Amino acid sequence: GQMNQIMLDFQWNAMQHSAGWAEAARPIYDQKLWEDNGGFFKPPTIRQIIDVATEIVSEIVGNIIFAVGTVFGGPAGVALKAGFKFLANSTDDLLFAVADTAVGNGENGEIWTNFGKKAAVNATTSAISMVTAGGSGATEGFLGTGGISGAISGKLGEGTIANVLAQTALKGAEVITTSTITSAINAIQWDGGITWNRDVFDAGFQGGLTSMASAMAGTLVRGGLGAANLFDGNRNPLTGQVFKTSELQAFNNLAGGLSSQLVNYAAGGDFTLNVLNLNMLGLKAGNTPVNSGLLELHLGRGGAGMNIGTGGVDVSIHTLMSAASGFMESGRIVGAKLDAAAGDWRGLSTLNAINMLGTTGSAYETGLARAAWGKQLKATYADLGMDKQGNILLGQYNQDNAGEILLNNLLLGAGNEQAAKLAAAMSHEGTHAMGNRYEAL
Repeated sequence: GQMNQIMLDFQWNAMQHSAGWAEAARPIYDQKLWEDNGGFFKPPTIRQIIDVATEIVSEIVGNIIFAVGTVFGGPAGVALKAGFKFLANSTDDLLFAVADTAVGNGENGEIWTNFGKKAAVNATTSAISMVTAGGSGATEGFLGTGGISGAISGKLGEGTIANVLAQTALKGAEVITTSTITSAINAIQWDGGITWNRDVFDAGFQGGLTSMASAMAGTLVRGGLGAANLFDGNRNPLTGQVFKTSELQAFNNLAGGLSSQLVNYAAGGDFTLNVLNLNMLGLKAGNTPVNSGLLELHLGRGGAGMNIGTGGVDVSIHTLMSAASGFMESGRIVGAKLDAAAGDWRGLSTLNAINMLGTTGSAYETGLARAAWGKQLKATYADLGMDKQGNILLGQYNQDNAGEILLNNLLLGAGNEQAAKLAAAMSHEGTHAMGNRYEAL
């Protein structure tokens, strides 16, 4: 028994000894920065750090190039951004391939086969993303800044259930197409010559099915919430001049991302969060906020672990605060729509009119809309009767309450025309609430 214990210890130490020499034989850029003793935080290598930094920089600079390129038209901006990101990532891979060849870190055939595979995967993912999503998701048609996604939104209308379902199907098609092609590329192996490994392809394809389901779940939740809280009752986009649209999008993205990770976990994968993000610094690339993860937290059935990386759902403090604000804003918007569905149009009619006032470009009407939505100015509906000339009173300033205007129940209801009438009445009575007591003005 003692001999068995001694031999077990000896064999374990021999394994550790061999692993140590194997690690020491690696190039310095492939050596872990500290000993990996199975702890919570996985030590990165210099190569991994540079890969993550390249991905972040290429995204930031790519957004700037996209903004400049759109001056020459949407397709130019999309193509320039995709081309730059491909060039940046491929240059990074090329430098390491050259370094690996110089220090003899593997067979030359294997090194350059792997480089070719990475370049092909980069080109594939960039091309598919460019065609399906374009550069910004705006609805400017095929290969405009919205790609196929934008063209679909243009046909079906933003904020519609049909568009949400179509976008979900498109995301699934995009993910499974990308996964199938990249799996076929990664199945190319070097074994003294070029071979193709069917097992590698099958494993990649199976993983692609999980990724497809995960992505579709996230898109469906994100799109469904957006249809509910980013549009008024007449399906007009809510203006960021009045409503917290950035915070609403943060909430929708968080909910969609968490839904996606739940599906991934249910399929046997990890539930991955990103706890540190560059958005905490408030940086912008052109007009686009810099938004890139830095630190991944993996929650799996075998435990938890953390590593440097850009993957996972953004749960940084900045995003959580924005999402919390968006959740509160969403509650008011969706609540107004639910009340209207139950027959009480006061909240939704007011929201429709506020949104219309916020898009006129008038500083006064934008300020009035903010005051009404921010509850500094209250809109109360009643049967106001008629004036002395026998005309129906559409609105009236409440002289007993400086923060309230009275509006006729007849102005309640759906449709842009009804919203315009209510907005006009609110604008008129708002002048009285702000101090003008002369009806002719």
